[in-house]
Amino acid sequence: MEKSSKLLDDRNKDCCSIYKVPERVVEINKDAYEPQIVSIGPYHHGRKGLEMIEQHKWRFLNDVITRTGNPLALYVNYMLSMEKEIRESYSSESIDHIGSNDLAKMMLLDGFFLIELFLKFGDLVPTHPDDPIFKMVWVSSVLRRDLLRLENQIPFVVLKKLFNHSKPNVVDTPRTLQSLILHFFNTYLQVTWPSHVLKHCEMLDGKHLLDFFRNCFIHANANKRTNTVVSKPIFDSTQTQSPSFKLIRPATKLSSTGVKFEANHQTHI
Repeated sequence: MEKSSKLLDDRNKDCCSIYKVPERVVEINKDAYEPQIVSIGPYHHGRKGLEMIEQHKWRFLNDVITRTGNPLALYVNYMLSMEKEIRESYSSESIDHIGSNDLAKMMLLDGFFLIELFLKFGDLVPTHPDDPIFKMVWVSSVLRRDLLRLENQIPFVVLKKLFNHSKPNVVDTPRTLQSLILHFFNTYLQVTWPSHVLKHCEMLDGKHLLDFFRNCFIHANANKRTNTVVSKPIFDSTQTQSPSFKLIRPATKLSSTGVKFEANHQTHI
């Protein structure tokens, strides 16, 4: 009972924005909530089955240090200075066991992995031609899905801090962090924003990556009456990029195939 109360207390904090999905909800469909190939943040850190991308995180971090010429200690200190803000972004019980240095290291490694991912996809920094993250279609598809899971987030302020102190100096094509994020996810979400909507989205913020997209779609929906957004379903039966995509069918179609539904009269918090 004490555990539940503590989690509920955290949900009342304005600064707490990254939660663990209740176990009873996860049990319904684990694939919908748990990352498949990459862990971002503390909730799934070190989980068995997610080791594949870890080596690439270190490779991307080395790319940043080599490109910027800045010492690793500089970025570690940035993360240590933000420790209070970082911890307040998570339900406190879930990360109390993580020490200051380990938390800073996690934020640094995961944050730069995301930033380098966006920069490399945007052709603003070099990418190895045989990099499996970009060469293997199924990896990039599943990766995009993992990065938009609620339990797989780090504070957006961490991304902004690291980006501002490591972004390449490309005069001809200045890009904001937000524009790079939108460009990276565009092929997955299959959403086309007109230039004026896109420009506004590039100025939006969020508490984390998923919240940033939420704010973008809220703004886009506000412009629907002028037909400013053209979108395709996120889960489309015509998608063939990745065999790992699991289609979500409407209840009416499932019912027509013989699937039966029963009311659940239990109330859960």
